[in-house]
Amino acid sequence: VHGQCLLAPDAKLLSIYGRTFRTLRRQIGQTGRAKPSEATIMAAVNLLMCHGFGFGDKQALTAHPRGLRNLVDACGGISNLSGQPAALVLWADFYVTLFTGKKPDFLVQAGVMPDVPLSHPPAVVYGGGWHEPRIHDLVPPALLDVCHNTCRLVELLEDRVAGNNNPARWEYFLYKRNTMAMRNGVVHSKLYRSGTQAECISLAHNLYMLLVLRLMPWKAPIITLCDQLQFALLASGLHDYWARDISLLLWVLFMQLAGAEHWDGRQWALQLLVDTLSHHYGSEQRNWPPNWCEMQRLNLMKFTWSELYLTASFNATCRDLVTMTQSPAPVTVKQGNASCFTV
Repeated sequence: VHGQCLLAPDAKLLSIYGRTFRTLRRQIGQTGRAKPSEATIMAAVNLLMCHGFGFGDKQALTAHPRGLRNLVDACGGISNLSGQPAALVLWADFYVTLFTGKKPDFLVQAGVMPDVPLSHPPAVVYGGGWHEPRIHDLVPPALLDVCHNTCRLVELLEDRVAGNNNPARWEYFLYKRNTMAMRNGVVHSKLYRSGTQAECISLAHNLYMLLVLRLMPWKAPIITLCDQLQFALLASGLHDYWARDISLLLWVLFMQLAGAEHWDGRQWALQLLVDTLSHHYGSEQRNWPPNWCEMQRLNLMKFTWSELYLTASFNATCRDLVTMTQSPAPVTVKQGNASCFTV
C-alpha cells in the first residue's frame, strides 16, 4: 500500500482482502471455542492495518477492532500471546486509539514499559520550551512526559544519522520509541475531542511521530490527523490567538503544515499561520522583522522539532507565507450546516 502510494484499494488488493476475510471467518468458525492460532490473530491485524488505516476505511476501523478483541480474549489476554503477535496487537490498538479516540483495549493490559535512561545520551537540542512554567498549566504531566521524551528520541535518531552506529543505541531508540507510542495512546484517548490546547499539542506530537519517527508514513493516516488537528484548533478558541501561548500555536501550525502535502485543508492552515504571525509581528508583512523566518526556526526548536527531517517542509512553508497576500480575507470552514470563522 505504502510502496505503491495507493490512495484507494485496487482490484488486486480488494481480491486479497476478500479472500483473507473469508478465510479468517472460516478458521474462526472451525476452531469454535479453541484458542485461535497466531496466524489467525496476525491476519486480523493485517486486515485492520491495511484497510482501516492504509485507506482510512471507517467501517474497518469499527468492525475489525471488535473482532481482534474477541480473538485476544479467547487466548486469555494479550499476556498469553507470543512476541510478534503481541507487538502487532499493541500497535493496532495504538493506531485505533489515535484515529478514533477509542479507549485502548490492550495498552493498559500490557502495562507501561519502564522508562530506562540512556547512560550517554546525545546533547540536548530540542524542547527547552517544555520546561517553561506556563506550559505546565496547559499540558497534563503524562503528555509533558511524552513531549520531553520525544525530543530525546529525535536527538538520538539524528545522532545515529550523523554517524553514531552503535547497535545498542539503536536498540534503545526502538525500545524508547515503542514506549512513547504506547504511552501516547493512553494520553491521546483521554484528550480526544476535548477541544483543548493539550489536545492540539497531543495531535501535533502524533503527527511528528508519523512524519519523523516513521511510525506510519502513509497518506490516509496523516490526512486524518490533519483533519483532527483542524477540528481541535477550531474548538480551542482561535479568536484569542491562544493568548500568551502564541509561540506554541505557531509550533502546532508549522507541524500541521509539515504533514499537509496531501491534505485539502493546507490553504486553511497557511492562512491561519499568516494571521497568527500578523497578530504577532503586525498586520503588514513588509513590517515583519527581516529575520522572522530564523526567529520562527528558533521558536520551533524550543518545542518538538527536527532540523534533519523537517527543515525542507519549514522552508517550503516560509516560501508560501512570503507569497500570501498582505491583507488576507477571513477564512471560513464549514461544519455541518454552519460556518465557523477563524479570524
